[in-house]
Amino acid sequence: MTTPYKMHNEYDIRKNVSIYKAEKEEIRLQIIEMLRQWGYPFEDLGQGIDYITLALDIVHHYTAHKPGLSLDDAINRLSPDGTKKTIEVGGKEIDYYDCYAYTGRLVEVARYTSLYQAMCPLFLGIKKAAFFDFYRPEWQLRCKTGAWIMSTLCYTVFHDRETKVWGHYKRRVGDKNDFSFIYVNSAGGAPDKWMGGKMEYIVDSWPAVVYFSHSNAGRNPKRIDSIAGKWLYQGAFIWRGAIMEPTASSFNNAETVVLAFSEGKTFGEAFQRKKTLPPSPLFSKPWRLIYIGDPMYRPEFEPWDGESSESRNYRQAIKLLFDGKISEAISRLEDHIEQVSGKEQDKTWQTLLDSYRLKAILSQPGKPQNMPVLPPLFIPHWYTEAMSYSPWLDSAIMLKQQLLKNEQKLIPFYQELLDKAAEKKHLARRLKDHSRKLLEESETPQTKADGQE
Repeated sequence: MTTPYKMHNEYDIRKNVSIYKAEKEEIRLQIIEMLRQWGYPFEDLGQGIDYITLALDIVHHYTAHKPGLSLDDAINRLSPDGTKKTIEVGGKEIDYYDCYAYTGRLVEVARYTSLYQAMCPLFLGIKKAAFFDFYRPEWQLRCKTGAWIMSTLCYTVFHDRETKVWGHYKRRVGDKNDFSFIYVNSAGGAPDKWMGGKMEYIVDSWPAVVYFSHSNAGRNPKRIDSIAGKWLYQGAFIWRGAIMEPTASSFNNAETVVLAFSEGKTFGEAFQRKKTLPPSPLFSKPWRLIYIGDPMYRPEFEPWDGESSESRNYRQAIKLLFDGKISEAISRLEDHIEQVSGKEQDKTWQTLLDSYRLKAILSQPGKPQNMPVLPPLFIPHWYTEAMSYSPWLDSAIMLKQQLLKNEQKLIPFYQELLDKAAEKKHLARRLKDHSRKLLEESETPQTKADGQE
Protein backbone atom coordinates (compact mmCIF):
# COMPACT_ATOMS: atom_id res chain seq x y z
CA MET A 1 0.00 0.00 0.00
CA THR A 2 1.27 3.47 -0.86
CA THR A 3 0.65 6.24 1.65
CA PRO A 4 -0.91 9.39 0.11
CA TYR A 5 -0.06 12.33 2.33
CA LYS A 6 -0.59 16.07 1.98
CA MET A 7 2.05 18.07 3.85
CA HIS A 8 1.97 21.67 5.07
CA ASN A 9 2.68 24.26 2.40
CA GLU A 10 5.60 25.83 4.25
CA TYR A 11 7.88 22.98 3.12
CA ASP A 12 8.39 24.32 -0.42
CA ILE A 13 10.89 22.54 -2.68
CA ARG A 14 10.92 25.42 -5.15
CA LYS A 15 12.95 27.47 -2.69
CA ASN A 16 15.65 24.75 -2.84
CA VAL A 17 16.38 25.21 0.85
CA SER A 18 17.40 22.64 3.42
CA ILE A 19 15.27 22.18 6.51
CA TYR A 20 16.73 21.37 9.90
CA LYS A 21 16.68 18.11 11.84
CA ALA A 22 13.84 19.29 14.08
CA GLU A 23 11.61 19.97 11.07
CA LYS A 24 12.53 16.58 9.59
CA GLU A 25 11.48 14.98 12.88
CA GLU A 26 8.15 16.81 12.78
CA ILE A 27 7.41 15.37 9.33
CA ARG A 28 8.53 11.85 10.32
CA LEU A 29 6.34 11.84 13.40
CA GLN A 30 3.34 13.22 11.50
CA ILE A 31 3.49 10.26 9.12
CA ILE A 32 3.76 7.72 11.96
CA GLU A 33 0.84 9.30 13.81
CA MET A 34 -1.31 9.19 10.69
CA LEU A 35 -0.45 5.52 10.03
CA ARG A 36 -1.33 4.58 13.59
CA GLN A 37 -4.67 6.36 13.28
CA TRP A 38 -5.42 4.35 10.15
CA GLY A 39 -4.84 1.15 12.09
CA TYR A 40 -2.88 -0.67 9.39
CA PRO A 41 0.27 -2.62 10.38
CA PHE A 42 3.40 -0.84 9.16
CA GLU A 43 6.23 -1.23 11.67
CA ASP A 44 8.08 -4.05 9.86
CA LEU A 45 8.89 -4.49 6.18
CA GLY A 46 6.72 -7.13 4.57
CA GLN A 47 3.81 -6.54 6.93
CA GLY A 48 1.18 -4.01 5.87
CA ILE A 49 2.32 -0.63 4.55
CA ASP A 50 5.78 -0.91 2.94
CA TYR A 51 5.82 2.09 0.59
CA ILE A 52 5.50 5.86 0.92
CA THR A 53 5.11 8.12 -2.12
CA LEU A 54 5.47 11.88 -1.64
CA ALA A 55 3.19 13.66 -4.12
CA LEU A 56 3.68 17.29 -3.07
CA ASP A 57 6.20 20.11 -3.12
CA ILE A 58 8.54 19.47 -0.22
CA VAL A 59 12.28 19.84 0.23
CA HIS A 60 14.27 16.69 -0.40
CA HIS A 61 17.22 17.29 1.93
CA TYR A 62 17.86 18.38 5.50
CA THR A 63 20.79 19.26 7.72
CA ALA A 64 21.77 17.27 10.83
CA HIS A 65 25.24 15.98 11.74
CA LYS A 66 26.06 16.30 8.03
CA PRO A 67 24.60 18.63 5.37
CA GLY A 68 22.57 17.37 2.44
CA LEU A 69 20.94 14.31 4.01
CA SER A 70 17.99 12.84 2.15
CA LEU A 71 14.63 13.66 3.74
CA ASP A 72 13.09 10.69 1.92
CA ASP A 73 15.60 8.32 3.55
CA ALA A 74 14.72 9.67 7.02
CA ILE A 75 10.93 9.95 7.23
CA ASN A 76 10.38 6.20 6.75
CA ARG A 77 11.92 5.22 10.12
CA LEU A 78 10.44 4.45 13.50
CA SER A 79 13.20 6.35 15.30
CA PRO A 80 15.37 9.25 14.10
CA ASP A 81 18.07 6.97 12.63
CA GLY A 82 15.91 3.88 12.14
CA THR A 83 15.51 0.59 13.96
CA LYS A 84 18.92 -0.73 14.99
CA LYS A 85 19.35 -4.40 14.09
CA THR A 86 22.21 -6.87 14.03
CA ILE A 87 22.93 -9.05 11.01
CA GLU A 88 25.75 -11.40 10.05
CA VAL A 89 27.90 -10.49 7.05
CA GLY A 90 30.95 -12.57 6.16
CA GLY A 91 30.86 -14.34 9.52
CA LYS A 92 30.84 -11.05 11.44
CA GLU A 93 27.95 -9.39 13.25
CA ILE A 94 27.33 -5.79 12.24
CA ASP A 95 24.80 -3.15 13.22
CA TYR A 96 22.58 -1.47 10.67
CA TYR A 97 19.52 0.77 10.84
CA ASP A 98 16.37 -0.42 9.11
CA CYS A 99 13.39 1.41 7.59
CA TYR A 100 9.74 0.38 7.80
CA ALA A 101 9.00 1.52 4.22
CA TYR A 102 10.62 2.32 0.86
CA THR A 103 10.10 5.94 -0.16
CA GLY A 104 9.60 7.53 -3.57
CA ARG A 105 8.49 10.99 -4.64
CA LEU A 106 6.87 12.57 -7.67
CA VAL A 107 8.64 15.66 -8.99
CA GLU A 108 7.04 18.32 -11.19
CA VAL A 109 9.94 19.26 -13.48
CA ALA A 110 7.48 20.57 -16.05
CA ARG A 111 3.71 20.55 -16.29
CA TYR A 112 2.23 17.06 -15.83
CA THR A 113 5.60 15.29 -15.33
CA SER A 114 4.58 14.12 -11.85
CA LEU A 115 1.37 12.66 -13.31
CA TYR A 116 3.50 10.97 -15.98
CA GLN A 117 5.74 9.48 -13.24
CA ALA A 118 2.65 8.13 -11.46
CA MET A 119 0.98 6.63 -14.56
CA CYS A 120 3.86 5.00 -16.48
CA PRO A 121 4.50 2.26 -13.88
CA LEU A 122 0.88 1.09 -14.19
CA PHE A 123 1.26 0.02 -17.82
CA LEU A 124 4.88 -0.19 -18.98
CA GLY A 125 7.36 -3.06 -18.89
CA ILE A 126 11.12 -3.27 -19.55
CA LYS A 127 12.22 -4.34 -23.06
CA LYS A 128 15.76 -3.01 -23.48
CA ALA A 129 18.48 -2.37 -20.90
CA ALA A 130 21.80 -0.55 -21.22
CA PHE A 131 24.67 -0.44 -18.73
CA PHE A 132 27.34 2.23 -19.19
CA ASP A 133 30.34 2.06 -16.86
CA PHE A 134 32.76 4.98 -16.94
CA TYR A 135 34.91 3.87 -13.99
CA ARG A 136 38.15 1.93 -13.90
CA PRO A 137 37.60 -1.79 -13.10
CA GLU A 138 38.13 -1.62 -9.32
CA TRP A 139 35.26 0.91 -9.00
CA GLN A 140 32.77 -0.74 -11.31
CA LEU A 141 30.20 -1.73 -8.65
CA ARG A 142 29.77 -5.14 -10.31
CA CYS A 143 28.28 -3.53 -13.37
CA LYS A 144 29.33 -6.32 -15.75
CA THR A 145 27.77 -8.93 -13.52
CA GLY A 146 24.55 -6.93 -13.28
CA ALA A 147 24.36 -6.59 -17.05
CA TRP A 148 25.00 -10.31 -17.46
CA ILE A 149 22.11 -11.19 -15.14
CA MET A 150 19.89 -8.57 -16.79
CA SER A 151 20.43 -10.33 -20.13
CA THR A 152 18.48 -13.30 -18.72
CA LEU A 153 15.48 -10.97 -18.37
CA CYS A 154 15.59 -8.78 -21.49
CA TYR A 155 17.79 -7.53 -24.33
CA THR A 156 20.85 -5.93 -22.68
CA VAL A 157 24.00 -4.11 -23.76
CA PHE A 158 27.05 -3.27 -21.65
CA HIS A 159 29.91 -0.89 -22.37
CA ASP A 160 32.85 0.27 -20.29
CA ARG A 161 36.19 1.98 -20.87
CA GLU A 162 37.55 -1.09 -22.63
CA THR A 163 34.78 -0.84 -25.22
CA LYS A 164 35.01 2.95 -25.77
CA VAL A 165 31.99 3.68 -23.65
CA TRP A 166 31.28 7.22 -24.86
CA GLY A 167 31.24 6.30 -28.53
CA HIS A 168 28.83 3.46 -27.81
CA TYR A 169 26.66 5.61 -25.55
CA LYS A 170 26.12 8.22 -28.27
CA ARG A 171 25.67 5.57 -30.95
CA ARG A 172 23.24 3.46 -28.88
CA VAL A 173 21.19 6.34 -27.49
CA GLY A 174 21.35 8.61 -30.54
CA ASP A 175 18.87 11.49 -30.80
CA LYS A 176 16.10 9.61 -29.02
CA ASN A 177 16.69 7.02 -26.34
CA ASP A 178 14.63 3.84 -26.66
CA PHE A 179 16.22 1.89 -23.79
CA SER A 180 13.65 1.38 -21.06
CA PHE A 181 16.30 0.77 -18.36
CA ILE A 182 19.60 2.67 -18.16
CA TYR A 183 22.26 2.08 -15.50
CA VAL A 184 25.07 4.64 -15.43
CA ASN A 185 28.11 4.25 -13.19
CA SER A 186 29.99 7.53 -13.28
CA ALA A 187 31.57 10.30 -11.23
CA GLY A 188 31.21 14.06 -11.10
CA GLY A 189 31.22 16.92 -8.65
CA ALA A 190 28.36 19.12 -9.78
CA PRO A 191 24.68 18.56 -10.66
CA ASP A 192 25.45 18.88 -14.39
CA LYS A 193 28.88 17.19 -14.64
CA TRP A 194 29.53 13.51 -15.27
CA MET A 195 32.70 11.72 -16.37
CA GLY A 196 33.20 13.08 -19.86
CA GLY A 197 29.46 13.55 -20.26
CA LYS A 198 27.56 16.60 -21.40
CA MET A 199 24.00 17.65 -20.69
CA GLU A 200 23.16 17.42 -24.39
CA TYR A 201 23.84 13.67 -24.21
CA ILE A 202 20.64 13.34 -22.14
CA VAL A 203 18.30 13.28 -25.11
CA ASP A 204 14.57 12.94 -25.66
CA SER A 205 13.55 9.53 -24.40
CA TRP A 206 10.86 6.94 -24.48
CA PRO A 207 9.62 6.16 -20.94
CA ALA A 208 12.66 4.94 -19.01
CA VAL A 209 14.01 3.95 -15.61
CA VAL A 210 17.40 5.58 -14.95
CA TYR A 211 19.77 4.47 -12.16
CA PHE A 212 22.55 7.06 -11.92
CA SER A 213 25.38 6.00 -9.60
CA HIS A 214 27.06 9.40 -9.36
CA SER A 215 27.67 12.27 -6.92
CA ASN A 216 25.34 15.27 -6.77
CA ALA A 217 23.25 14.51 -9.87
CA GLY A 218 20.01 14.84 -7.84
CA ARG A 219 20.92 17.92 -5.80
CA ASN A 220 17.92 19.76 -7.24
CA PRO A 221 15.84 17.45 -9.44
CA LYS A 222 13.33 20.19 -10.27
CA ARG A 223 15.96 22.07 -12.30
CA ILE A 224 16.16 21.02 -15.93
CA ASP A 225 19.83 22.05 -16.02
CA SER A 226 20.69 19.26 -13.54
CA ILE A 227 21.29 15.62 -14.53
CA ALA A 228 18.25 14.36 -12.62
CA GLY A 229 15.98 17.14 -13.85
CA LYS A 230 17.06 16.70 -17.47
CA TRP A 231 16.37 12.96 -17.40
CA LEU A 232 12.95 13.53 -15.83
CA TYR A 233 12.14 16.25 -18.36
CA GLN A 234 13.24 14.08 -21.29
CA GLY A 235 11.16 11.02 -20.32
CA ALA A 236 12.47 9.13 -17.28
CA PHE A 237 9.58 8.11 -15.01
CA ILE A 238 11.89 6.65 -12.32
CA TRP A 239 15.26 8.14 -11.41
CA ARG A 240 17.61 6.96 -8.65
CA GLY A 241 20.70 8.91 -7.61
CA ALA A 242 22.45 11.10 -5.04
CA ILE A 243 21.71 14.61 -3.81
CA MET A 244 25.29 15.11 -2.54
CA GLU A 245 28.54 13.11 -2.45
CA PRO A 246 27.46 9.73 -1.00
CA THR A 247 30.60 7.63 -1.78
CA ALA A 248 30.20 4.90 -4.37
CA SER A 249 29.66 2.14 -1.81
CA SER A 250 26.39 3.66 -0.62
CA PHE A 251 24.65 2.55 -3.83
CA ASN A 252 23.34 -0.98 -4.10
CA ASN A 253 25.57 -2.41 -6.80
CA ALA A 254 24.30 -3.49 -10.20
CA GLU A 255 24.51 -7.20 -9.42
CA THR A 256 22.44 -6.83 -6.24
CA VAL A 257 19.86 -4.60 -7.96
CA VAL A 258 19.31 -6.91 -10.93
CA LEU A 259 19.23 -10.05 -8.79
CA ALA A 260 16.33 -8.40 -6.94
CA PHE A 261 14.57 -7.83 -10.30
CA SER A 262 15.02 -11.52 -11.15
CA GLU A 263 13.41 -12.42 -7.81
CA GLY A 264 10.34 -10.29 -8.61
CA LYS A 265 11.07 -7.52 -6.11
CA THR A 266 9.82 -3.97 -6.68
CA PHE A 267 12.23 -1.36 -7.97
CA GLY A 268 11.83 0.57 -4.72
CA GLU A 269 13.08 -2.43 -2.75
CA ALA A 270 15.80 -3.35 -5.27
CA PHE A 271 17.25 0.16 -5.22
CA GLN A 272 16.84 1.02 -1.52
CA ARG A 273 17.55 -2.15 0.49
CA LYS A 274 19.92 -1.60 3.42
CA LYS A 275 21.01 -5.16 4.19
CA THR A 276 22.80 -5.52 0.85
CA LEU A 277 25.00 -2.45 1.33
CA PRO A 278 28.57 -2.78 2.64
CA PRO A 279 28.62 -3.25 6.44
CA SER A 280 28.69 0.42 7.46
CA PRO A 281 26.09 2.01 9.78
CA LEU A 282 26.75 5.28 7.94
CA PHE A 283 24.93 4.08 4.82
CA SER A 284 22.02 2.45 6.62
CA LYS A 285 21.26 5.60 8.62
CA PRO A 286 19.55 8.44 6.73
CA TRP A 287 21.96 9.20 3.91
CA ARG A 288 22.16 11.04 0.57
CA LEU A 289 20.25 9.02 -2.03
CA ILE A 290 16.84 9.77 -3.53
CA TYR A 291 14.29 7.72 -5.48
CA ILE A 292 12.02 9.67 -7.84
CA GLY A 293 8.96 7.81 -9.09
CA ASP A 294 6.68 5.06 -7.85
CA PRO A 295 8.62 2.73 -5.49
CA MET A 296 6.02 -0.02 -6.04
CA TYR A 297 6.97 -0.45 -9.71
CA ARG A 298 7.29 -4.17 -10.48
CA PRO A 299 7.49 -4.49 -14.27
CA GLU A 300 7.12 -7.32 -16.70
CA PHE A 301 10.30 -7.97 -18.66
CA GLU A 302 9.19 -8.19 -22.28
CA PRO A 303 10.77 -9.21 -25.61
CA TRP A 304 12.07 -6.46 -27.87
CA ASP A 305 10.88 -6.82 -31.46
CA GLY A 306 14.16 -5.47 -32.86
CA GLU A 307 16.36 -8.15 -31.27
CA SER A 308 18.13 -10.49 -33.70
CA SER A 309 17.59 -14.24 -33.49
CA GLU A 310 21.33 -14.66 -32.74
CA SER A 311 21.10 -12.34 -29.73
CA ARG A 312 17.96 -14.06 -28.49
CA ASN A 313 19.55 -17.52 -28.80
CA TYR A 314 22.61 -16.42 -26.85
CA ARG A 315 20.47 -14.89 -24.08
CA GLN A 316 18.45 -18.10 -23.84
CA ALA A 317 21.70 -20.00 -23.25
CA ILE A 318 22.69 -17.51 -20.54
CA LYS A 319 19.30 -18.03 -18.89
CA LEU A 320 19.93 -21.80 -18.82
CA LEU A 321 23.28 -21.19 -17.13
CA PHE A 322 21.64 -18.84 -14.66
CA ASP A 323 19.13 -21.58 -13.83
CA GLY A 324 21.93 -24.12 -13.33
CA LYS A 325 21.10 -26.16 -16.48
CA ILE A 326 24.72 -26.36 -17.62
CA SER A 327 24.45 -29.28 -20.07
CA GLU A 328 21.44 -27.74 -21.84
CA ALA A 329 23.25 -24.41 -22.05
CA ILE A 330 26.36 -26.05 -23.52
CA SER A 331 24.32 -27.82 -26.20
CA ARG A 332 22.67 -24.55 -27.21
CA LEU A 333 25.99 -22.68 -27.27
CA GLU A 334 27.63 -25.40 -29.40
CA ASP A 335 24.93 -24.89 -32.02
CA HIS A 336 25.08 -21.12 -31.67
CA ILE A 337 28.83 -20.82 -32.26
CA GLU A 338 28.38 -22.33 -35.75
CA GLN A 339 25.85 -19.62 -36.66
CA VAL A 340 27.78 -16.48 -35.70
CA SER A 341 31.10 -14.88 -36.59
CA GLY A 342 33.52 -12.19 -35.45
CA LYS A 343 33.03 -10.72 -31.98
CA GLU A 344 29.81 -12.65 -31.47
CA GLN A 345 31.66 -15.91 -32.04
CA ASP A 346 34.45 -14.80 -29.68
CA LYS A 347 31.90 -14.01 -26.96
CA THR A 348 30.11 -17.32 -27.50
CA TRP A 349 33.37 -19.24 -27.33
CA GLN A 350 34.39 -17.58 -24.05
CA THR A 351 31.03 -18.44 -22.53
CA LEU A 352 31.21 -21.99 -23.88
CA LEU A 353 34.78 -22.50 -22.66
CA ASP A 354 33.90 -21.38 -19.15
CA SER A 355 30.82 -23.59 -19.26
CA TYR A 356 33.04 -26.56 -20.13
CA ARG A 357 35.36 -25.63 -17.26
CA LEU A 358 32.45 -25.32 -14.87
CA LYS A 359 30.97 -28.66 -15.88
CA ALA A 360 34.33 -30.40 -15.60
CA ILE A 361 35.24 -29.01 -12.20
CA LEU A 362 31.81 -29.78 -10.75
CA SER A 363 32.15 -33.41 -11.84
CA GLN A 364 35.51 -33.91 -10.12
CA PRO A 365 36.06 -35.23 -6.58
CA GLY A 366 36.85 -32.57 -4.04
CA LYS A 367 34.81 -29.87 -5.78
CA PRO A 368 34.09 -26.74 -3.73
CA GLN A 369 31.26 -27.24 -1.26
CA ASN A 370 28.30 -24.91 -0.64
CA MET A 371 29.05 -23.17 -3.92
CA PRO A 372 26.32 -21.58 -6.04
CA VAL A 373 25.91 -23.16 -9.46
CA LEU A 374 26.24 -19.75 -11.06
CA PRO A 375 29.14 -17.59 -10.04
CA PRO A 376 29.58 -14.76 -12.56
CA LEU A 377 32.25 -16.84 -14.26
CA PHE A 378 31.81 -15.79 -17.87
CA ILE A 379 32.82 -12.15 -17.48
CA PRO A 380 36.48 -11.20 -18.06
CA HIS A 381 38.10 -9.70 -14.96
CA TRP A 382 34.83 -9.81 -13.02
CA TYR A 383 36.71 -10.46 -9.79
CA THR A 384 38.25 -6.94 -9.89
CA GLU A 385 34.76 -5.67 -9.01
CA ALA A 386 35.09 -6.95 -5.45
CA MET A 387 34.74 -3.62 -3.61
CA SER A 388 31.05 -4.06 -2.89
CA TYR A 389 28.67 -6.70 -1.60
CA SER A 390 28.15 -9.88 -3.63
CA PRO A 391 26.43 -13.06 -2.45
CA TRP A 392 28.67 -15.04 -4.82
CA LEU A 393 32.02 -13.44 -4.14
CA ASP A 394 33.95 -15.88 -1.90
CA SER A 395 32.84 -19.10 -3.55
CA ALA A 396 33.16 -17.68 -7.06
CA ILE A 397 36.73 -16.48 -6.49
CA MET A 398 37.63 -19.91 -5.11
CA LEU A 399 36.16 -21.62 -8.16
CA LYS A 400 37.85 -19.24 -10.60
CA GLN A 401 41.24 -19.81 -8.98
CA GLN A 402 40.78 -23.57 -8.98
CA LEU A 403 39.76 -23.63 -12.63
CA LEU A 404 42.63 -21.54 -13.92
CA LYS A 405 45.22 -23.28 -11.73
CA ASN A 406 44.22 -26.80 -12.73
CA GLU A 407 42.98 -26.36 -16.27
CA GLN A 408 45.83 -28.34 -17.79
CA LYS A 409 44.30 -31.38 -16.08
CA LEU A 410 41.29 -30.85 -18.37
CA ILE A 411 43.20 -31.51 -21.61
CA PRO A 412 41.77 -35.07 -21.92
CA PHE A 413 38.31 -33.63 -21.34
CA TYR A 414 38.80 -31.11 -24.16
CA GLN A 415 40.13 -33.87 -26.43
CA GLU A 416 37.00 -35.93 -25.76
CA LEU A 417 34.88 -32.92 -26.66
CA LEU A 418 36.92 -32.42 -29.83
CA ASP A 419 36.31 -36.01 -30.96
CA LYS A 420 32.57 -35.47 -30.58
CA ALA A 421 32.61 -32.07 -32.30
CA ALA A 422 34.47 -33.03 -35.48
CA GLU A 423 31.52 -32.05 -37.66
CA LYS A 424 31.23 -28.60 -36.04
CA LYS A 425 33.84 -26.54 -37.87
CA HIS A 426 34.12 -23.48 -35.64
CA LEU A 427 33.81 -25.37 -32.37
CA ALA A 428 36.43 -27.94 -33.40
CA ARG A 429 38.89 -25.20 -34.38
CA ARG A 430 38.45 -23.38 -31.08
CA LEU A 431 38.84 -26.57 -29.03
CA LYS A 432 41.94 -27.58 -30.99
CA ASP A 433 43.58 -24.17 -30.54
CA HIS A 434 42.80 -24.09 -26.82
CA SER A 435 44.13 -27.62 -26.22
CA ARG A 436 47.34 -26.79 -28.12
CA LYS A 437 47.82 -23.67 -26.01
CA LEU A 438 47.39 -25.63 -22.78
CA LEU A 439 49.87 -28.27 -23.94
CA GLU A 440 52.45 -25.61 -24.76
CA GLU A 441 52.00 -24.01 -21.37
CA SER A 442 52.40 -27.37 -19.64
CA GLU A 443 55.84 -27.95 -21.14
CA THR A 444 58.71 -27.31 -18.71
CA PRO A 445 61.78 -25.35 -19.88
CA GLN A 446 63.76 -28.65 -19.90
CA THR A 447 61.12 -30.33 -22.05
CA LYS A 448 61.25 -27.49 -24.53
CA ALA A 449 65.08 -27.63 -24.63
CA ASP A 450 64.99 -31.40 -25.23
CA GLY A 451 62.57 -30.91 -28.07
CA GLN A 452 64.82 -28.32 -29.72
CA GLU A 453 67.81 -30.70 -29.55
